[in-house]
Amino acid sequence: MENDTKLSLLIAEDDAKTKNILEINLKENYDIAFCENGKEALDTLREKHFDILITDWKMPVMDGKALLNSVKKEFPWMPVIVMTAFGSIQNAVDMMTEGAFYYIEKPVKLDNLEKVLENASRTAANIKDNQKVKDELDSIRPDGMIITKDETMRSLIRYAKEVSETDFTVLVQGETGTGKDLFSRLIHNSSPRKDKPFVAINCGAIPKDLIESELFGSEKGAFTGSVGIITGKFEAAQGGTIFLDEIGELPMDMQVKLLRVLEEKKVTRLGSTTPISVDVRIIAATNQPLKELVENSKFRSDLYYRLNVINIVIPPLRERKDDISLLSMHFINKKSEQFGNKIIGIEKEVTEYLKSLEWPGNIREFENVIMRAMLNCKSGFITLDDIPKDISLTYGESHNTIPEKYSDFLKAKQEFKEKNISELEKKFLLEALRKNKWNITHTARNLEMDRRLLQKMIKENGLVFTDED
Repeated sequence: MENDTKLSLLIAEDDAKTKNILEINLKENYDIAFCENGKEALDTLREKHFDILITDWKMPVMDGKALLNSVKKEFPWMPVIVMTAFGSIQNAVDMMTEGAFYYIEKPVKLDNLEKVLENASRTAANIKDNQKVKDELDSIRPDGMIITKDETMRSLIRYAKEVSETDFTVLVQGETGTGKDLFSRLIHNSSPRKDKPFVAINCGAIPKDLIESELFGSEKGAFTGSVGIITGKFEAAQGGTIFLDEIGELPMDMQVKLLRVLEEKKVTRLGSTTPISVDVRIIAATNQPLKELVENSKFRSDLYYRLNVINIVIPPLRERKDDISLLSMHFINKKSEQFGNKIIGIEKEVTEYLKSLEWPGNIREFENVIMRAMLNCKSGFITLDDIPKDISLTYGESHNTIPEKYSDFLKAKQEFKEKNISELEKKFLLEALRKNKWNITHTARNLEMDRRLLQKMIKENGLVFTDED
């Protein structure tokens, strides 16, 4: 079994012979407890946690059907295996409709029971693993909804809260989708300005001829179609914080005007000559290397130094992959209601696969993938088959498929320069392992390659997971 500790079984059965057979054959792999009837079983479940319930259908005091109904209400995701001596197609349909994981006919055939228990154990292990992640998510959730247990990120959160007490300008840098807006809101919400407006503007999304009026406002007649006074973002943020996202996209002429606002703490509406005093805290963000833009004369150095008083650089998701499981659970919880609360978690092998990817779109891309996987999911847990296939990164412009045989891989490998070989090798391994549900033995067999060589390649590429034979 995958877990070092045994899974626990509660068996509701009043027949001594059946109990004896089950105990002898299951005690090696499971921690077992017995109850005589449904009521005793339900009371036991309320007092102590069990991973799987096996129950007879016909019992005194409370029968299996009543027990199953109660368990599904109080412990909805517990796998319940029903044993019955009254087997029929209709009985089976009734049991599965009531929520049974599966049913076994009496007298119990141990081979059948072991197969059912193996599947139930996988479900129980998924429940246990996902509950650990849920508990961890609840215990570490910080202000600002920044989901992380990564120490670098945690340090940045502490630093952001410290600098929030000041009025210094902050420059937040990071790749697209890393959460620059969340850090900006965290700073605002932790600051003395938290009860005043937080006004965000994307400098790259506004036409150049409109950005001045958007930032500083305009008077009637300032431009064609202007029929009244327009309050700019700086005025709207009075007393609070203005968040200038994608600051690297700001045109050079506007950079000069923004610099003047930083120096004078005044704005002048377009079409006016009267300056207006503004009391705002400025947070700027960019996914571009501003220093390089300065060196290439595409961004003013004086504005850069004005903005870069406090600098926060957010690491990409590929550098904080331990957060993958937390983020998965967060997005599942966030969207669960839209899917009828039918999806409660993600299989462990899926998490390991997701950790192996590079995530160029970072958290934003990751959330999109989880949402698409939830759309594909037909059970309570996201499986490898639910993950969109197009997230497997391509390994070369001239190739559209991953090699299917080791010999094909060797041939393709020769076509690439040395710098592309490691990337090809990793993609080859990931796709092959994915197809075989990360089972090394099956993967090696289907690739027609030596198992030890496959293990060596996996180790060299830093792919770590549990191999289940």
